Amino acid sequence: MKKQIAIVGSLLDQTQMIENKENVELAKKVGEVIAETKNTLLFGFEGDFTSYSEIAAKASLEKQGNVIAFAWSDCNLKSPQDFFFVNTGLQRAGGREFILISSADLVVSIGGGSGTLGEIVIAYQKRIPIYSFTKTGGISNEYSNRFIDSRKHDIIHPLKDINEFRIMLENAINK
Repeated sequence: MKKQIAIVGSLLDQTQMIENKENVELAKKVGEVIAETKNTLLFGFEGDFTSYSEIAAKASLEKQGNVIAFAWSDCNLKSPQDFFFVNTGLQRAGGREFILISSADLVVSIGGGSGTLGEIVIAYQKRIPIYSFTKTGGISNEYSNRFIDSRKHDIIHPLKDINEFRIMLENAINK
């Protein structure tokens, strides 16, 4: 069964993109795999910054993948790509993320800070499976292979590379 996969991860400026080439390349590969497996990539469209999730989305589009971008209410920019574009009418850092994550069958994090942590917490409380690339820094490293709290709903599953991601996705599709 095909899945809707939310990709979450760090906002980046040009300097960060240059410094984090490995993460940028990983994000591209994630998007390509999602397209190749005919799944749908979901992400939070920022409009004023790029992110690992937007990099993955663009790579998925280049492979003719389906992509849905969730925008915040003050995002007056039109989608510059062929994303399906949802203006949630809600603010960044709150409501938009709830809609994004609630629409996902599983969540994958690359790097990340407080925004990514918020998205992971929403997934955790909704018991949506979470996968985290462990070598990408930030929240993805800090919370990988552990529970968020004492309720122990589900561990955040570690992914060490794109091959593990591909295998995980194939297993998820076949469930």
